[in-house]
Amino acid sequence: MMKYTQITFQLIGKLFLFIVLAGCQQNDKYTALLLQADSIMNVRPDSALALLNLIQFPQEMKTADRALYSLLFTQAEQKNRISHTNDSLIRIAVDYYKDKDDKEQETKAYYYLGCVYQDIGDIVGATDAFLKALNINPQVINDTERLTMIYENLAECYQSQGFYDKAMEMYRISYKTNINHNEEKNILFSLQGIGEVFMYQHQWDSAAYYYNEIIEKSRAIGDSSWISIGISNLAHVYYNQKKYPEAYHTALKSIHNNNEDKENEITSKYILLGDILIQLGQYDSARYYLSLNSIKEDPFLRASRHFSLYELEKKCGKYKEATQYIDTYTTLYDSLREEKNKEEIAKLINSYTIERYKKEISEKQKRQTRISISFSILIIISILFIFLMIDRHRKQEYIGLHKSLMKKRGEIMKMQEELNSMDMNHSPNSIQEKENKQNILKQLQKEKFYYSIQLFQKTSYYKTIQELKQKRRIEEKVFTSGERGLLWDCIYQIFSDTMSYLKAQCPELTREDLLYCIFYLLGYSNSIIIICTGSNANALKSRKNRLKNKMTKELYSFIFSTYK
Repeated sequence: MMKYTQITFQLIGKLFLFIVLAGCQQNDKYTALLLQADSIMNVRPDSALALLNLIQFPQEMKTADRALYSLLFTQAEQKNRISHTNDSLIRIAVDYYKDKDDKEQETKAYYYLGCVYQDIGDIVGATDAFLKALNINPQVINDTERLTMIYENLAECYQSQGFYDKAMEMYRISYKTNINHNEEKNILFSLQGIGEVFMYQHQWDSAAYYYNEIIEKSRAIGDSSWISIGISNLAHVYYNQKKYPEAYHTALKSIHNNNEDKENEITSKYILLGDILIQLGQYDSARYYLSLNSIKEDPFLRASRHFSLYELEKKCGKYKEATQYIDTYTTLYDSLREEKNKEEIAKLINSYTIERYKKEISEKQKRQTRISISFSILIIISILFIFLMIDRHRKQEYIGLHKSLMKKRGEIMKMQEELNSMDMNHSPNSIQEKENKQNILKQLQKEKFYYSIQLFQKTSYYKTIQELKQKRRIEEKVFTSGERGLLWDCIYQIFSDTMSYLKAQCPELTREDLLYCIFYLLGYSNSIIIICTGSNANALKSRKNRLKNKMTKELYSFIFSTYK
């Protein structure tokens, strides 16, 4: 009997050693991936992000590795121009490094916290984070580029709040730092910022001076992209100075200067050229350039283009068309800013758009239409007032749902932490408690998904899709390609947690695969999914087969059992 007991204890000991060694190997693997991602972050941020995505369960990492992962992942997203939606990830890094004697990492963590806050529209939080990054001790920041970026981002925060003197101070410090370290390309960013502040202050000559500096210095280093930026900025200066012929020739030069412009950048230049041509009275040419929109057009540019078309049709005396464009412009702006600054935009619509419309129409038909215009304006203002009241309620509802989702995320993270802490305890009581917590975690995950659905139901896209479901015959061209892109962005943002979970279960899933999975989880029919994705029946069938081959039976059943 004693012999069997000894053997049993030996086996248990070996098993425990195996578990410990396996855990160590896994942690070593995580550490290696993190170090590799960090080493290529500045030269290949896309590859760095791909490496970090290989880590499926970061919550299982050691505390130090998890903090580094949180910092690196946020950094990779920032460098790949992926907008952040919340601060939960970077907060892990900030909370860890602020208690450690690693000022370099602490500074970096606060910097990226500021970047996250900028993305989500919390300018006060962003300002505070950037100031903390600087106040730690600027001397410990070995990366000159990051130091200047802190100054420049802080300048942007001051600028957005109207503190132009402080913004100028930050940009000049950044400029001086880049000069001292001979950072030629970073100097151009600083000059751009200084010129922009002068533009906001309507100091056109000073702005033109710095934009010419950009052109001169970028020519010296052979950077055609920055040459184009400098020329485009100069065209904006001439436009604001009402030097329309100079603005026209400069804008044309900007368009033809660089063939490597991104779609949104070239569209922005077309809009500027259209605005200039309106002022020159060349309406047909203006209409031509304003019609040149890109497939993946930035929603802000869409709004800007519609306002320019409003100005054009108004100049041509086509007030019906002008009203349609200003209505679209207003709708676009409302949708773009539904989570922030809505009241300010409403004031802009009231004080700028309506008043200008009132003034210009009344000058043409002063005596004949004074009463009708006043009455129309009163109606518009009343409608706007009612809209704002309704929208305020909708906004509060939306924010409430968003807060609930964030709270649920926090509960899930806390529960996951508790489960991780129980892994070393194998007593019968702890096993039962762990099972209970796992069940609670599953319920929390389910509740989080339902909150996401409720958020989606508050969007205009959900309303459009519901209307489609009620139709007997579905029209093929419901969404334009641009509208479909905005729908996808909306899905990616709202259901990011669910997509992360699916990705963790099946790493082979592409970004587009995850999009299709969400549509199926929402219970949409094939015909609806085809409309929303711009696909066809054969392509949809092929994708379902590919998904079946990629997924486990359980995961496939989970997704497609929801489908009706």
